[in-house]
Amino acid sequence: RAVHLVHRQERGGSWSTRHIVRVGLIMKPVALTLAFAVVTTGIAPHALSAHATAHAAHGMAITVDSGYIVNTDGSVGDFVGTYTSGLQQLIDDSYPTITTSDFSSISIFNATELRYLTLKGDASTDGHSYLSDVTLQLPSMFVLTLEGSMGVAPNATLKSDVTPPMVALDGVSYSAVLGGTYDATGNTTYEAIRIKDGSHCKVEGVTGYGSGTNIIEVHNGNRHEISHSTLDGGDAAFRCIWLLATNHGLVHFNYATRCVGHVIDFDAYTSNSAAWSNVAEYNNPTGVGEGIFVEETATNNFIFNNTASNNGGNGIALYSSVVGPVTGNIIAANTAENNAGHGLSSGGYGHDPVKHAGDNIFVGNTASGNSGNDLQIMHGAAINDYWTGNDGGYTYDEDPHSSANVTVFEP
Repeated sequence: RAVHLVHRQERGGSWSTRHIVRVGLIMKPVALTLAFAVVTTGIAPHALSAHATAHAAHGMAITVDSGYIVNTDGSVGDFVGTYTSGLQQLIDDSYPTITTSDFSSISIFNATELRYLTLKGDASTDGHSYLSDVTLQLPSMFVLTLEGSMGVAPNATLKSDVTPPMVALDGVSYSAVLGGTYDATGNTTYEAIRIKDGSHCKVEGVTGYGSGTNIIEVHNGNRHEISHSTLDGGDAAFRCIWLLATNHGLVHFNYATRCVGHVIDFDAYTSNSAAWSNVAEYNNPTGVGEGIFVEETATNNFIFNNTASNNGGNGIALYSSVVGPVTGNIIAANTAENNAGHGLSSGGYGHDPVKHAGDNIFVGNTASGNSGNDLQIMHGAAINDYWTGNDGGYTYDEDPHSSANVTVFEP
């Protein structure tokens, strides 16, 4: 490869004036006595002209391989680095800003309209293809595809949030993260991926690891989706998938395991959302975390065809203890086996008119081999829950007394 007069030092976005010659796969330092101007934008302007100016805002695509832009003719282009600070600058400089007016007249969002960034590269000596030193914020109508892995950089200074993510889809719409491994185990406060606010965003086909907090968070927003992903908390991450105050969220065909809190958590004010065909197992073997938890004013959600097994707490549970009632949810055709708590459970703390489960339907579920009860129909306060067509033994903490509290119908 050619001599690179300016080489980005992968640390905090700074620049060095090291001069290197790449010869095949061998990199050798050489001494050069040349006059040159240091480019301070992160990407030389001429590099952008071969990419951004060759495409309209819609449908453009850039590939980065091991830190180098791949030119449209397949040749090796400029070096942007393997740290997210360099990738962020590439995104900011190369992809035109998208506003709501840009997609308000579009109904089909595909490769013709979306913008793409593909990251490729073999793992380096630190074990990852790319490193996160700052939160990588994706724009709207943008697809990030990772063919490799991303880990936390030793010098990471992610966004000043309580639980900052390596990759953020904050306040954007019609964007996606596809494939790759996101390993946030380098810091106990970092999440792998977060979707916050906005609408119609997707995380699909990723492998995620975490420690101390959540692996994937969906906070607020509408019609966001997490699917076909494998998430492993390593007995350290608190939640594998966390939905908070989200409307019409979609969680499906994921395998999630070994989170010490809850594997899949539909938390406060999550509504009209669905979790189906997920496997949630082996969380917190010595604790009380749930496989799938629907809690604290989560309403009108659909939990269907999931398997929750070998968890330290309940398999699937509905409960309110702080915020308000958990109501109008349908729990259907799930399997809950060999959990340390109950198989399926519904109720609330009580002692307060709003801290209860109510108007939920449990139908066609199977529960067996759980250390607690298979079907715990009244774990504390419940109002007008309905259970029918379930396979497992029905029990309760306290007598419901009336169908106004709980009805079980098994003709």
